[in-house]
Amino acid sequence: MVRLLSGWKAAVLLSLHSGAIAAPAAAGDNAVVSDGPAPLPASESVPKFDPSKIAQGTAIDFDPANLVSSGPIINETSDFVPASIPVEEPGPAAGSQKRGYIFGGYDDRHLWTETSFPSSAMGRLLIQTSSFSGVCSATLVGPRHLVTARHCIKDGATYRFQPAFDNGSERLGYSYATNWFYRGFGESGNCGLAADFAVFILGDRLGDRLGYLGVRVTDPWEVNVNKFWNYGYPADRGGYNRPYRQGSITIASHGQCWPAGPNFSNADADVGQSGGPMWSLDDDGTRRIHSVLGGVYQAGSTSQAYGAGGQEMVNMVNWLRGDFP
Repeated sequence: MVRLLSGWKAAVLLSLHSGAIAAPAAAGDNAVVSDGPAPLPASESVPKFDPSKIAQGTAIDFDPANLVSSGPIINETSDFVPASIPVEEPGPAAGSQKRGYIFGGYDDRHLWTETSFPSSAMGRLLIQTSSFSGVCSATLVGPRHLVTARHCIKDGATYRFQPAFDNGSERLGYSYATNWFYRGFGESGNCGLAADFAVFILGDRLGDRLGYLGVRVTDPWEVNVNKFWNYGYPADRGGYNRPYRQGSITIASHGQCWPAGPNFSNADADVGQSGGPMWSLDDDGTRRIHSVLGGVYQAGSTSQAYGAGGQEMVNMVNWLRGDFP
């Protein structure tokens, strides 16, 4: 699906089985939205839609102007690595021929089938109503707290998180979301992109078993440093059905709106990767998410992937960890 914003073309990375979900346009953007189905693999059998699992949603209106003055700013949330799950070592990315929204001439996404942490905390988000099935990517950021892209939300839908899902197999189980929260867009241009994140509450405490990542803002010194990673379920490489990871990603700019949001990077991307984490392996050995992948901006010959998040995402995760333990 494609959204035209103020002369820029933003390709929103959401896949649909049938029917369509339009990306919500920010007020005042003069956005033109076109969308259409992008089917899941014909060989994949999806669970039957269960209306009793429909999640309840709430829009939360943060005022970016009050973020700094509203009290102590928490720049990161702690992550949890269970002792029973090994931590994977960083692996190489496999270059291949250019395809899709690929930057630098080569596709640096690599098939990643590990079930160790942090892959155990990342997975596919299956979105269903009575008339369609769609796919996004998502990550645990608490015992039962999940972050993904806001444009993955559909009223009246169920959301089934499938950690480390691969090739039709829910290898580490699944859990349905009971609630979701997002910041009402209410912003234009880049600020609307920064707000393209959502936090889901799961019915099960998967994070106690699988681990979860922290969340923090990007520091200014981290711009133009190739230290970031991404994980998701692209259509062009795995048919929304296999997990791909990319390392050595560079964030080129960030923080045009509230602190550290949104960011723009050279992450390779395609539909299905919406909501996938952009995380760093920090010097203290912990992994923390800076943003969630939202889409790709194109202006002439220039293209960049955008990530939603920043201080508002950190604040929302902290608040929901307290209200939904």
